[in-house]
Amino acid sequence: MKKQIKVNRKFGIVFTLLLLMTPNITKAAILPIKGLYEIFTPDVIGIGQALLTNGWIENVYTYAPDDNLAKKVIKSFWHKNRDRVTGNINEMDAFLATEYDPIKGILASDLGKILKYIGDFKGGDKIEANRKALVASLSNKVKKNSKKSGFIIDILKAIEALRVSEDFIPETAEAILWAFFDDKFKKKEDLDACLKELGKSIGEELYLENDYKIFDSNVKNISLGNSSEKIINEYDIATYSLIKKAREKIIPPQVVQIKTAYKFNGKETKQFSTCFESAILDIISILFYDPKNKVYRLSMVPLVSESDFFKKVLKEVFFTSDGKFISPQNINYKVLPWINLIENRPWVNYSNSESIDNNIVRYDLNTTFENLIKIMYQFYSIGFDIKHDVEVIKVISDKLEINIERVIKEPRDAKDFWNEIFSYISRKFSTSNRKITFSVKSLDKNDKFAVIKDKVIISGSCGKINVKIEYLNNDYKEFNTSFDININSGHAYINSYSRDSNSLDFYRRIFEKFIYESTEKKALPLSILLINRNDLFSYKIKNKNILLYSQLLKRPEVKLDVIDYIFGNLFDINSKKLLNNLVDMIGNDFYFISSIVYSMRSKKIDNELFEKLINKNSLAVLDFICKEGIFNENLEGFAIKALDNKEIEVSSLDEYGFTVLHYATGKNDNIVEKILKHNKLKDFDKIIYFIRTNKDKEAIEIIKKKDVDINGPAGIDICNTPLYEAIKNGKKNIVKEILGNITVDINKGPKILRNSWSEYFSSYSPINVAVEYGDEDIVRLLLYHKDKNGLYDIDLNGIYEDSYSSDEIKSLVDEGRDEIEKQKVGKI
Repeated sequence: MKKQIKVNRKFGIVFTLLLLMTPNITKAAILPIKGLYEIFTPDVIGIGQALLTNGWIENVYTYAPDDNLAKKVIKSFWHKNRDRVTGNINEMDAFLATEYDPIKGILASDLGKILKYIGDFKGGDKIEANRKALVASLSNKVKKNSKKSGFIIDILKAIEALRVSEDFIPETAEAILWAFFDDKFKKKEDLDACLKELGKSIGEELYLENDYKIFDSNVKNISLGNSSEKIINEYDIATYSLIKKAREKIIPPQVVQIKTAYKFNGKETKQFSTCFESAILDIISILFYDPKNKVYRLSMVPLVSESDFFKKVLKEVFFTSDGKFISPQNINYKVLPWINLIENRPWVNYSNSESIDNNIVRYDLNTTFENLIKIMYQFYSIGFDIKHDVEVIKVISDKLEINIERVIKEPRDAKDFWNEIFSYISRKFSTSNRKITFSVKSLDKNDKFAVIKDKVIISGSCGKINVKIEYLNNDYKEFNTSFDININSGHAYINSYSRDSNSLDFYRRIFEKFIYESTEKKALPLSILLINRNDLFSYKIKNKNILLYSQLLKRPEVKLDVIDYIFGNLFDINSKKLLNNLVDMIGNDFYFISSIVYSMRSKKIDNELFEKLINKNSLAVLDFICKEGIFNENLEGFAIKALDNKEIEVSSLDEYGFTVLHYATGKNDNIVEKILKHNKLKDFDKIIYFIRTNKDKEAIEIIKKKDVDINGPAGIDICNTPLYEAIKNGKKNIVKEILGNITVDINKGPKILRNSWSEYFSSYSPINVAVEYGDEDIVRLLLYHKDKNGLYDIDLNGIYEDSYSSDEIKSLVDEGRDEIEKQKVGKI
């Protein structure tokens, strides 16, 4: 008789197998399938999605010259702010309406009229009259507001110019509209109103899937082929592309902001799905897809028919209102409902549960084999049951118990154990027409694996799972394929080799046809949708376009490659203007500045250009040099030169809450000395520096100054202000001097913490620090400090029970609390 094995997982490392229980189906908030995809052509949809997911809109807004026609249209919809200190664009201000912004006021019927106007636009003598007639026909919310109606006219002028431009394909204007309005109108009545203006109705087959054609200057016909077919390719390329970008964290923030909303799991809107969640979507996409007919079919995975949960998903996400399956041309639209669905599954147990009593729980799905099984269990009726047993101690522990028909042999090792499970899943997924084989291809080294009293104790549970798809029908055998599910510690992704290579070949073919063989200018802006670092280096792209296209590359290591390429290969007399333009373009982009500094270190950029960079971006250059500690001979000189700029705010905080003085301390004495003498360095920064370097006399001299700002924030290194720093370093004399300053607020946490961090840190008062560090003299100084009216002003309500370093300190605080109570009742 085969032995039944239990596997227990605790604290994300150890886990257990086997018990019978039927789970409860939790309701998920699923986005409806309604959207403007029914209005636009497949080509406009494809371009519009690419504009968003590839960062094109953001980059044109940020980096394109002001006379760029696409930028004029984008800026008419999108209002972004610049940080007054750093000069950086605040990306989370994307799509926030201003008093001049008509987006909130415009109705679906208005959009229909605008789309019809643009679609029919051919120029001519009556442009102004036609434009005014259009505005007059719009809703009262727009035309009764003179600012908004005037703004609409400006938008129309920009779109008209873009529509007839020789530099852009005609669909660009409509694609930008798609990108901005796709998420706005979801209700059926909105779509009806919009489509009515276009003479269409929901459910009507609006456009034939014709070949997409672009004409070059010699009017030769160049075809992309069937657009829907190419979007899908061998598998679901559009979905794959979006998921891949989610994994690589390069989806632009405006997409994240307007398209995701998590009602159950407490994630902030700006947080997109994790790499593991995205990989799961990728797996489902492949298994559910019919590669020969390029559609999704229920029959591909019969297990779906037994899953009430997935049947509900199919009905609400994949079928139109008339019961028809979603058409291939709209296949990428399903990604957002899927992400929303997975994000709203709180009963798939996650780690990092916080504030249970307040019902504030963050879910970060662990990249482990057992969580893969959990999610597959949710979507399909695999034939085993999962019980979730959650114990609340100080942390949340998760016990996964699975019953696989009460049959599993005693495993020899971790790999054998997992293969037993995946072998069973493979049999359940296979059909008479298609064989699916899940197998553990490789497994990370496991420090722990043991069978003890019918339990498997295991850690790691990460590695590579191979999924082989074999079609038994001769008509499908050409589509046999395999892919790997890579589940590593902290990261998960899919490798589908045939699909990935086909996608790459398709991209390269477009590049060669439209960018390099064709002289057609209209195709050029499309190349930014496909650009990658290999294309930058392997194709003969004009130097000026390399600079624009490189703005698309979000990841800093890729940007570094591009900059190194530019400065390593293009630096000659003819490219001097080009490189000067680069310095003008980058503004305060931290990663580009960091890349240029690295290039400077490797002597790929000359001193003249670097001095120009310093003059424009002194603080950013200085901050990076000090942060990275790269002080070779020339960079130290440039850092010191940057400090000659008396206007740079050397006390400003970077994204981590630190200053250049913080970064330079202990790395370069010359730069530290120069920073300390800078006229913009705040007093509290100096005090903290002197406390840290045991220069008590210098610190006290500043504290005694009449107008010293003693309360200001100086970073977030665990509540870092002069008073905090003195307490942490046991500087009784300095604490006493600070408390003697009549402006000191002894209960106040640093401003940056109160504004940006959690409630825990914002209430982390100086007395909390003092009782933790356990200096009785300092605790007494705080407890019995009196304000200008002679009253005790310490607030003891913020002390956490686990803060006390000793019983003596706790007794001391209790005595102080009694004295304060006596004061309140007038006994002191």
